Amino acid sequence: MTWTKLAHIRVPGIPRPQGKLITRSVRGRGIGHMPVHVERHRQKVAWAAKRAWDHPVRFDGPIWLEAVFSFTRPQSQMGTGRNKGIPKPWAPTHHIQTPDVDKLCRLVLDALEQAHVIRNDSQVTILEGRKQWHTEPETHLTVWGWDTDADC
Repeated sequence: MTWTKLAHIRVPGIPRPQGKLITRSVRGRGIGHMPVHVERHRQKVAWAAKRAWDHPVRFDGPIWLEAVFSFTRPQSQMGTGRNKGIPKPWAPTHHIQTPDVDKLCRLVLDALEQAHVIRNDSQVTILEGRKQWHTEPETHLTVWGWDTDADC
């Protein structure tokens, strides 16, 4: 019994959170939709997942997902002149502002479902999400699956 790496997915661009459903009433019926930037980013993640997925069918077993969300620092946190490219001494070491890591992970899980990489996000038994500062904004996903062939 062991975990097997199924895919490594890189999604360039600023990571986006799942967000909230926008609802309105039309003729007495509630209609809801996601904000446009959420839909676009989910499609971008789904497209990258489809491209990286080299298996003929989606995975139906237990999933371990590692998600690393990289953000660029605001210019106000960076030095100038000879210190260009170096964070100022007071700049936070960790990315502790919005978006929340759980909402970033929700969008990724929905995109993996949409891309038919996984059947349902309930398959995820281990979820590791991390936000960090980096020179390029991007998302790195590593999908691991429980190798049932190795079960004894």
